[in-house]
Amino acid sequence: MKCLTISDDDINFKASKWILEELLSAGCDSFSYEELDSKCDDSISFKDKLRRELSKYSLGVCKVQTLFYNQGADNWYKESKVYAFNRDSMPLIIGNMGNNLLDWDVHLNKGVANWHFYKGGTLLAGVNVDDDFISVNNPSVHLIELLEKMGIEYSIAFT
Repeated sequence: MKCLTISDDDINFKASKWILEELLSAGCDSFSYEELDSKCDDSISFKDKLRRELSKYSLGVCKVQTLFYNQGADNWYKESKVYAFNRDSMPLIIGNMGNNLLDWDVHLNKGVANWHFYKGGTLLAGVNVDDDFISVNNPSVHLIELLEKMGIEYSIAFT
């Protein structure tokens, strides 16, 4: 499998939007995110608002693959709320991700992080804010060309 990785130093809002567009074109049909503890006053209202906005796209709680190791019996999977990913739900992600999919302010101050994107339950892409990267599995040639045109640095690895 080919895996494209972009660090938080290189990603921007425009590249984040194009990644979401490319995921939609690749057949992405669902996504999840993590709610984290935050000491900021507005994090509770931010998370409540996001939950309300996403409620009509809810697909329930599922066991999903993650990009990072979890403590427990099945270390690369976890139970998470999953939502439909489509043209209607994509603006909610864009509107709540902050400056990009790896926005530290949204992570630390709002308590929302680690967006993951799936096609039929298979992980297509994911964000790991603790390690400061976004990965896209089997990226399209079009996505690579777009990143190059925007001057976004990335690395490719084969697993």
